[in-house]
Amino acid sequence: MEKSLLLRRTVFYFLFSLLLFPLLFLGFHIPFHQLYWDPFLVDVFKGALTQTFLSLLFCLFLGFFGALSLSRLKSKMSASSHRILCFVVVSPCFIPPIVLVLLVAKSLSFLPTGLVGVVFYHVVMNVGLVSYLLHKQMELKSQRVARDSLVAGVPALRFILKGLLPELKKDILLLVFYFFVLFFFSFSIPFLVGGSVYGGFEVFIYEKILLFGMWGEAIQYSLYLFFILLILSRFLDQEDSGEIWTGQGPSFLGSMSNSFSIIFPLVPVFLLCLGLSLIFLKSGWMLNMDSIFPLVHGTWFISLLTGLQIFFYLSALSFAYLPEKSGKWLLSLVYPGWVIVGFAFLLLPGDSAFLSLIKISSAQALLYLPFVYRLSFHQKLKDLKKQMVITRTLPTPWAKTFKQVVFPQVLPQMAFLSGLCSLWAAGDFAITGLLIDSQHSGSLAYEIKELMSNYRLEKALLYMPSLLLSSLLVFLLFSGITYVSRSKDLS
Repeated sequence: MEKSLLLRRTVFYFLFSLLLFPLLFLGFHIPFHQLYWDPFLVDVFKGALTQTFLSLLFCLFLGFFGALSLSRLKSKMSASSHRILCFVVVSPCFIPPIVLVLLVAKSLSFLPTGLVGVVFYHVVMNVGLVSYLLHKQMELKSQRVARDSLVAGVPALRFILKGLLPELKKDILLLVFYFFVLFFFSFSIPFLVGGSVYGGFEVFIYEKILLFGMWGEAIQYSLYLFFILLILSRFLDQEDSGEIWTGQGPSFLGSMSNSFSIIFPLVPVFLLCLGLSLIFLKSGWMLNMDSIFPLVHGTWFISLLTGLQIFFYLSALSFAYLPEKSGKWLLSLVYPGWVIVGFAFLLLPGDSAFLSLIKISSAQALLYLPFVYRLSFHQKLKDLKKQMVITRTLPTPWAKTFKQVVFPQVLPQMAFLSGLCSLWAAGDFAITGLLIDSQHSGSLAYEIKELMSNYRLEKALLYMPSLLLSSLLVFLLFSGITYVSRSKDLS
């Protein structure tokens, strides 16, 4: 058992060191002879704080009513139908930002920009996810309170203000921090529609490097922001979700609400479907296949390799399965953006087209790993805690426990998260634009971004079906891992 524990700790700390590699590498290569300060940073901070506050406000407000509607509909729908509804509601957050921006712009016939554009697209992308996360916490924590309130005849508004919200206080604070980081340090949407004032820190740092060549100053800002976030996240309460209500029957919480507000998380889905339909009906596939095939090839390679690396990293973390104290350090690791990771890989040797694609996928895997770990994988490992206590009382080697107990249960989650990261990687243009060897290779998302930058929106839309199909194929490939594993279990 001691040998296996030593091996598991070695695996975990190797992964943790790998995540810290960009910080350490840049620390040795970028000189810090002085502290930099740009006066425009104050305006950037105000703009980022404004769009973050408004994005949070609208997402939480609309998401709360969306969550109540999901609970209401749960009592009226079958379990499978409700799961499909939840997946549809959450689906916009799976779509790469550049795809979402173009599809919604196509459905609206114009591109919202500035503060309104950033807040609008943040809400479109995340209101469904907020609705689903709040719905799950309501179902976990408030069922008995809702039942007792219903029996006592407590008015719905009083129940929400006096019973439900206090019960969800810690969960809402965690969501606020999670989405604050997401909105405040977002890059893709502010870059595409935000402009100079509401572009945020990531766009500010991007311009410092690519337009003015101020590497030391830009990376110094990134490092400061990273350590501030690391300190703040360590103070967050990461307690268990509390007692789970396992009673059967109708959702008592749902009876406190109505189902009309489900329209809030469904409107983004409608806009995306409308935009996609308009592209297929009006734009068609009028592209030169000789020119688009290299872009499809590069997109496939980046997407597939990123998903494979995420799958490997999550497998290694599930094998390590260390106590929660070690896991909390990984929960605290929140990269403030792609600048640190991207420029660390840019400084690595190797300039060929193949090595550029390797660097892009490796950089994106390091960026996505802390995010997907915080998103759901950490909780998935915690759910196995009771089973691990039982296995430790038996003289069973850890390798056998991992193979027969842990891995089969986390495999579906790993396959889904790996496929999700492959989707995001296919739609990335930030890391890709920084590291790609544009003379010999490319990607669909980067080409779309270049066309949008030159105000050639209609031509950019022509590439959208190819990007969607390419990313969807890789996602389905990872989803097939779960299907094959379940088929083997049944046989």
